[in-house]
Amino acid sequence: MLNKLYIHTEMKRNLSFILICSLALLVVSCSKQEYYNVPLDANGHAIITQIATGSTPGITTLDASLTVTTKLPNAKAGDVMVAEIVKSQIPTGGGAAQNLPLAGTKKSVTVAADLTTSVTYTRAETALNPGQTIVVTFSGATDSFTTPQIPLTAATSVLPVGLNYQGKATAPIRGAGGAGLAVLPIQVKPAGNTYTGTIVVSTTDDPAVAYANPVTYTGATANVPVDADTFPTAGTRYYQIVTTQGGITETIFTKLTAQDSFFFLKKTTGILSLTTAAQGGFLLTTGASVAATAATAQLTVSAGSLVIKAGPATTGTGASIGFVASTSAAYDANNAIAARAAYAAGTPTATADPASGTGIFLYRMQLSAAASDVYYGYIKVTTIVPGVSVAFEYRIGDLYPHLLVIK
Repeated sequence: MLNKLYIHTEMKRNLSFILICSLALLVVSCSKQEYYNVPLDANGHAIITQIATGSTPGITTLDASLTVTTKLPNAKAGDVMVAEIVKSQIPTGGGAAQNLPLAGTKKSVTVAADLTTSVTYTRAETALNPGQTIVVTFSGATDSFTTPQIPLTAATSVLPVGLNYQGKATAPIRGAGGAGLAVLPIQVKPAGNTYTGTIVVSTTDDPAVAYANPVTYTGATANVPVDADTFPTAGTRYYQIVTTQGGITETIFTKLTAQDSFFFLKKTTGILSLTTAAQGGFLLTTGASVAATAATAQLTVSAGSLVIKAGPATTGTGASIGFVASTSAAYDANNAIAARAAYAAGTPTATADPASGTGIFLYRMQLSAAASDVYYGYIKVTTIVPGVSVAFEYRIGDLYPHLLVIK
């Protein structure tokens, strides 16, 4: 038993000794480790180099050239670098495309006093076509840099908002307003300079027929008026947009498809209450409940009968609201032009009894003398609590100016 204890104790002692020695060797070896593959200064200290950077405005189809500027912090003023374009291309011997140096693009550039270099290639030298990319490399004895992929992009574009009314995106909608209300915004933005040429927009209603009726705009932007009421029965109009600068021409195409007239907004939370004062009035334009006596109330309700009627906002000078009984089919069809015609053909009344007929009513609401302040729509009664409240859903807004008001 004592022998076993002795052996166990000796083993622990030996293991501890080995561990201590190993740690000591590790500390010594770490403290004396050389800096391999790291340049040293005259005092043996590691030289930590900075990273080369570069920038370019890019190149578009309307640019005559591409310029790339670099900052080479590890170079010296006067150093000569070689710039070259690398482009995806098929090798001379054939096969799959590879990223290879582009023949004839080597250029010597000298590092300036501020350690920058710059190289310029003509559009022809880049050999770029739309959709293609290149990289530009800089190499020398003291530093190097490679750009990210540089694409050839379009200078001419339809702005992301697309067709819009005063910045509010929309579609070409029949009956929503005449020419000049909705516009298609076009921008020309070369990478290297400001565009000072023209924008020529032509149209056709049949892609098999040549573009015609050119309209010329001057400068870098144009707002092309769009009137869906002039679109063909098939509904689509095609646009050709031509821009020219420095003898270079760019042509892009787009198309717009007209939509039939409809009410833009459907709300399901309308309510008029006799017992909750804050819900005694209602605003169809915003979906807000207000007191029946509020100056902004467009609808109110009669005591007892719950008949829907005008509020203070629709009884003032130049303001009114009228109702015509309608149907579920008309409500679901949601055709604003048909709704306007049905209202004109009907016999408007100053009130709408929620318990009569289908409980669906056309309305015409005028808030001022302005044509854009006239709203047509539907009210569909959903719930009646006798002597308490009437709930409804409704449709509103069919003119472009309404887009800025209804919510």
